[in-house]
Amino acid sequence: MQRDSFIFYRSFFEATKPLSQEQKAELFDAICGYALDNNCPNENSPIVTAMFSLIKPQLDANYKRFLNGTKGAKIKQELSKAKANAKQTQSKPKANVNVNVNDNVNVNDNEKKRGRFIAPSLLDVQELFIKKLGNTEKTKLEAEQFYNFYGAKGWLIGKNKMKSLPHAVINWITRKKIEQYEKPNKEARTEQLQASTNREFGVSL
Repeated sequence: MQRDSFIFYRSFFEATKPLSQEQKAELFDAICGYALDNNCPNENSPIVTAMFSLIKPQLDANYKRFLNGTKGAKIKQELSKAKANAKQTQSKPKANVNVNVNDNVNVNDNEKKRGRFIAPSLLDVQELFIKKLGNTEKTKLEAEQFYNFYGAKGWLIGKNKMKSLPHAVINWITRKKIEQYEKPNKEARTEQLQASTNREFGVSL
């Protein structure tokens, strides 16, 4: 690939100072021919050939950078064209052929964006319970109980629609722990009440 310019370093100039005018001209011609047109120099004097062999690696490195730059520019042009084409296609009115096909997908997407609650599957509920309690059969049964309880209520908490499934699961687990903690105390109070009713109040103490 031909080029219109290339970098000529001070080190090239400094290296040519000991050469004669004819050798300098010969070396400059070899450098320019190789850098601009990618032409390998013809047979030169031994000194010029040696000097050119020292300069050639830098010319090759610069040529690779040039090629990478042109590739990058082409890629940028292609990307800008693709973006322009995409904008044009978006501005055109879409046909109504696929409206009915994508109806359900769009409804669900809109509901998610608006934060509407969507009834979960049993698997969704089980995954949340397993994250909190570990993967056991008891956990899965607890998740199924939660799913059946709120599913039967239409996923309502009181009179309001459930807003956050993870929070509802956490509240359920917390409430169960409180019930388990209070159960022994309730049983003890029940036994005390039964004992007090069974006492013979007529007998003096």
